[in-house]
Amino acid sequence: MGKKRNGSKGLGLVVIAMCMLGVIGTQVQAADDSKIGILYEVTADTEIKEAADAGSITVGELQAGTAVVVEGTDGAWSRVLYRESEGYVRSEVLETYVADESKSLAQEMDSVSKEEQRFVEEADLAAGQVRTAAMIWGSVIAVSILAIFGLGVVSAVKNAGEEEQKEKMD
Repeated sequence: MGKKRNGSKGLGLVVIAMCMLGVIGTQVQAADDSKIGILYEVTADTEIKEAADAGSITVGELQAGTAVVVEGTDGAWSRVLYRESEGYVRSEVLETYVADESKSLAQEMDSVSKEEQRFVEEADLAAGQVRTAAMIWGSVIAVSILAIFGLGVVSAVKNAGEEEQKEKMD
């Protein structure tokens, strides 16, 4: 019976340790969640990654001074929302956004407007590149179809000529 009690004690210690780890883990998560939904400013040019890993695919770039919203954290990484895209950046390049009091509202709006204009121009350029690529591929496909058709016609004419020659010889 003595051994059974020691086993129960060991099991009890494991349960207590797991509960303590659960509480500590919850507190750590709560500390990370305190960043969620807050506007942050990027302090250095950085890349937006698809996952919380330096080796992950780069899905965009942020310039120093850009404002982003933090949607969550994963270790040393923060999941951010910038315009309509999401990704991960190192948390160390983020600091709480503080409006520049020396700028007037008009200057702030002008700054945002210029950034928006730059974004629209980049989107238009990308759309133009996609249209150009589609036109090129359409042309390549059309030329390929014409070449295949032409080969079929040449082959048919050649076969017809060979058959005529065989008939003449017979």
